[in-house]
Amino acid sequence: THDKFDVKLLLMDLISRLISSHDLILLNFYPFLLKYMQPHQKEITKLLAILAQSCHDLVPPDTLEPVIQTLLNNFVSDRSRDEAQAIGLNTIREIVLRQPLVMTDVMMEDLGQYKKARDKGVSMAARSLIAVVREKNPHILHKKDRGKDTDLSVRPKGFGEVIVSNHVEGVDLLEQYEQKLRGDLNEAEAESEADEEGEADEEGEEEEEGEGEEEEEEEEGEEDEEGEEEEEGEGEEEEEEEEGEEDEEGEEE
Repeated sequence: THDKFDVKLLLMDLISRLISSHDLILLNFYPFLLKYMQPHQKEITKLLAILAQSCHDLVPPDTLEPVIQTLLNNFVSDRSRDEAQAIGLNTIREIVLRQPLVMTDVMMEDLGQYKKARDKGVSMAARSLIAVVREKNPHILHKKDRGKDTDLSVRPKGFGEVIVSNHVEGVDLLEQYEQKLRGDLNEAEAESEADEEGEADEEGEEEEEGEGEEEEEEEEGEEDEEGEEEEEGEGEEEEEEEEGEEDEEGEEE
């Protein structure tokens, strides 16, 4: 098209985002970007970011090999400036991070030598690339670059390989949560039962105390009644004695 370069850049960024978000396979997009892969190109860092963003594990490694070769020839070479070498190594690192199968042991052997570069940015970019390859595919590294604690059983998935899971991930965490929830419910039930038993015991003690008080009150009432009966009996005896004395006095008269 005859659009301005800024508009083309926006369109390439949009297409790259769509490819990355939906894992689209647009094989013609990568050769289209190759003509812009020059160190003196305007907005070259933005273009390299668009290139790295458009890569994913469903893109065939054969399609990305010309891209890597172009980066090696135009950026990561002895005749390139230090800034260009650092940018090229960082771009290759991002591509390898998304599609590990694009890197070979021969390429990695050449790129690993840049870790001894005098420029700090170039050496850091090379070491960062070695770290990514050590994580994704350590078998293509030289023995001295693998490290002591590297897990050699790690291998990248083959192109188009899909790992099918026969269970739902995270089910064990759900079971642990349910067990913990059941344990909390059981503890709560046990505490509630203990509280109910304690309340029942307190009510029983209160009832026993109330019955004891009622018995005491009944005994006191009976004692009072007996005392009243005794008093009434004594009063009747006194009246009878008085009447007997009056009868005797009447007889004497």
